[in-house]
Amino acid sequence: MPVALTFVVIIGTLTAAVLGLRELLASAELTRALTERVASAEAVESARRHRDLLGELDRRLRPTRLGRMTAARLARAGVSMRPAVVVVISVGLFLAVLLVLGRVLPLVLALPLAAFAASGPYLELRRRQVRRLESFIAQLPDLARLLSNATNAGLSLRSAIELAAQEMPAPAGAELRTVAAALSLGGSLADALGELEARLPSRELSVLVGTLIISSRSGGSVVTALRNIAVTLDQRKEVRREVRTLLAQALASSYLVATIGLGIVIVASITSHGLLHRMTTAGPGRLALIAAMILYVVGFALVRRITKVRV
Repeated sequence: MPVALTFVVIIGTLTAAVLGLRELLASAELTRALTERVASAEAVESARRHRDLLGELDRRLRPTRLGRMTAARLARAGVSMRPAVVVVISVGLFLAVLLVLGRVLPLVLALPLAAFAASGPYLELRRRQVRRLESFIAQLPDLARLLSNATNAGLSLRSAIELAAQEMPAPAGAELRTVAAALSLGGSLADALGELEARLPSRELSVLVGTLIISSRSGGSVVTALRNIAVTLDQRKEVRREVRTLLAQALASSYLVATIGLGIVIVASITSHGLLHRMTTAGPGRLALIAAMILYVVGFALVRRITKVRV
């Protein structure tokens, strides 16, 4: 009898221990789930406050000159981003680079480099804008042929633009959809195409827009004009490609020279501890550094200006 009682007690203790462990695990799982839910709610609330803060900053920034300029660059680059985000990134890069380089380089050199880093987002927008414009110009011959075929088939110019907006890939398709939307809202063809030309300024587009506007007003042969423009645009595209190929070496050399000059300054500051500090504290050293920076900037600008050929 005592053995049986002992066995029953052991079984009961083990059962209670198992049940208690299950309850403890369930309680821990519930606590973890509640914690994750609270953390998720806090993250959502933090993100909402972050968006509200950016929205308020963006609302105050847009009417300013910087906000209008940033918004225009974002639109031309085809980037869907708030101008306030670009400005915040630019300021953050300036402070970060100034904090890092301020420990290695003198302030007179760290400030220009930090300013250059702050212009990084705008330089990236400029690069994307140029790439998007080049892609659009490369699509203009196909666009002219598509409009010519559509009008030759009996469609009106507005219907041909809507068809091209559906058939053409980006960026031409997206831009033509904007033109088609402006026309559907009652805008004139001249105004809609003028806004397109303002967003993507180029000689090729100016010729195409001018031909479309004149043909729509005078009632001339749009088909023949568009076919001739398509041939001309193909020839101009080949000329632009050849010019870029010939000037690629000069452009690469200009970037390489500027990079070598900056690298020499950084290496000299690291290897010869205090060298740049002594140069920046002395009058002749400051003049030499400022003159070198000016000469590098002027030389780089001259090379860019010489190799910039408009065809």
